[in-house]
Amino acid sequence: MSDYDHKQVCPLTVLVLAAGIACGMAAGAALVWGSAEGALSLAVLGWGGMVFAAFFAGAFLHMRVRDRGDALAIEYGPVTLVHREVPYDAVASVEVTAIGQLQMWQVRQGRPMRVYAVRRGPAVQVNLKKLPGERLARAVLIGTDDAEGLVGFLRGRLGAG
Repeated sequence: MSDYDHKQVCPLTVLVLAAGIACGMAAGAALVWGSAEGALSLAVLGWGGMVFAAFFAGAFLHMRVRDRGDALAIEYGPVTLVHREVPYDAVASVEVTAIGQLQMWQVRQGRPMRVYAVRRGPAVQVNLKKLPGERLARAVLIGTDDAEGLVGFLRGRLGAG
């Protein structure tokens, strides 16, 4: 059985980094050419924007989906702040689907579902087994440009397990 490991880069990161560089340049310009009264506050705001942009870009530069032996791991990185593991024994079924604009921002109706994606488009819906006491079964929606590969891996893994 082959291990699954797929990384997908977030296209928004380039824009966030560009905005951060612009904030840093504006902060420097405010100190050099600004009036004494407002220059320091503008510089602090600009550098704060630059630090926030660098932090955001570091936390969401890519999304990685990989096999961890007994679970499928979904993580954003390279600074891993958002991480989710889906145990294989909790998976009921998988199917190829797509993520729309509203789903990308967690707006949906129906059963509880978590969305993990860096862009809209092809996705894999992992339907989880219904737990005792739950009214509706849960699902995890994983946006990926390798939807067929991930579904094939999961079906093979579920069939073997």
